[in-house]
Amino acid sequence: MYFKDIPGKTPEKQQLLQQVKQNKIAHAQLFVGKEGFGALALALAFSRYVLCENKQEDDACGTCDSCKKYDHYAKPDVHFVYPMIKYKNLKREDTKSTNAIVDWKEAILHNPFLSLTDWVEKLEGEGSTPNINVRECNDIIHQLSLMSFDGGYKILILWLPEYLGKDGNRLLKLIEEPPDQTLIIFVSHDMDAILTTIISRCQVLRVTPFDRDEIANYIYQKYKSTNQRSQEIANMADGNLHFAIQVCNQETKDFSDMLISWMRLAYTGNPVTIQEWYAGFEPLSKNEKTAFIEYGLHFLRQFILFQYAGQEVVRITDHEKETIQRMQKVIDIPKATAMISVFERQIMAIPRNANLKIMFLTDTLTLGDIMNGKESVSLPTYYP
Repeated sequence: MYFKDIPGKTPEKQQLLQQVKQNKIAHAQLFVGKEGFGALALALAFSRYVLCENKQEDDACGTCDSCKKYDHYAKPDVHFVYPMIKYKNLKREDTKSTNAIVDWKEAILHNPFLSLTDWVEKLEGEGSTPNINVRECNDIIHQLSLMSFDGGYKILILWLPEYLGKDGNRLLKLIEEPPDQTLIIFVSHDMDAILTTIISRCQVLRVTPFDRDEIANYIYQKYKSTNQRSQEIANMADGNLHFAIQVCNQETKDFSDMLISWMRLAYTGNPVTIQEWYAGFEPLSKNEKTAFIEYGLHFLRQFILFQYAGQEVVRITDHEKETIQRMQKVIDIPKATAMISVFERQIMAIPRNANLKIMFLTDTLTLGDIMNGKESVSLPTYYP
């Protein structure tokens, strides 16, 4: 991963480049950006640049010994830590990131914009709750206390520190007073879930969403999509490049028609037809189900914007405009807002291993109550 491989992000890239050029690299840094905003990709490109032996003006050279090793993430002075689940025949408390390092390298080589759901599926651990355990924290302290293998910087990239829990306090002394030429990069999707004691010891880089043109150009070039389809996907993605990549990898899934079918079933509220619909929906992977809900959020947000500002400013296809115009007979802004609350809960519940069958069947009835104007609609609980 090079800076040039990441679309846009000029302010973030310049801030990181200037640290190196001015020899003012903060020893503990926190890259914060929502899923799909490219925080991990920036951390990978930045660590490559720091270690490059022949740095160019705005990127690593790609030809030195360090860069050649980094092409396959085989640089021994770069350590990765990430949330883990029980892995193969190991006990959960004995499982560390190094046990799955081959899987991790494959995952980030394939998609450096990956999500936690992607990672858990890679480990074949659907239904498991990932975390970064106490043994991992002790191993971090030990690894960074050793001398650099190649000389120069030792770098730790810790992905999703929000999964550290209270065990993260064991790292405070290391973060505050690391060995010389040690760089610790935390990459987070949710700053509010990180221990405040860690945040206070880090220099924070806030990673902004990708803009529509950046995503559209990336999709057009990488996936050879048509210009129109690239724009449609960029509109749906709303700054989330991971979501755009998901959609490109699932071209056969028509989320628009699937969503409308679900809304119709919810409105009629027939338990038999709802069960039949879910029987066809259930085989989708967790990633596909998440992408479907993300599309629903996009559609409902554009529905509300359509009501306020008209069709000139919404970012939807002609087919979706026709659908919105038909749905205005059933849904108004308060109802759409309430439906968004349901979808947002689903987005949070899926990676927390909610029972998806119960969740979708229950929420179908909830959405039906909202669309039918039921005065009091309570959001159900479906966490395990």
